[in-house]
Amino acid sequence: MKKQPFVDFLCEVMLHSPCGRWYYGHDRRVEKVAMNDVLRYFDRNINDTYYEGEIEFLLKHCERKYL
Repeated sequence: MKKQPFVDFLCEVMLHSPCGRWYYGHDRRVEKVAMNDVLRYFDRNINDTYYEGEIEFLLKHCERKYL
């Protein structure tokens, strides 16, 4: 595990989330999600339909990797 700022970690992880795969799945050159997109994924007013899935994905990923 490499040491990095949390924001960079979050942007890398969210590339593999349900919304990240949907928005960025076609472009294999992308290594991480833009921070503005991460904010949209976690904004219930913008992303109400998929909000719960994004939260669950992040919790499961963090529990598996770091707890």
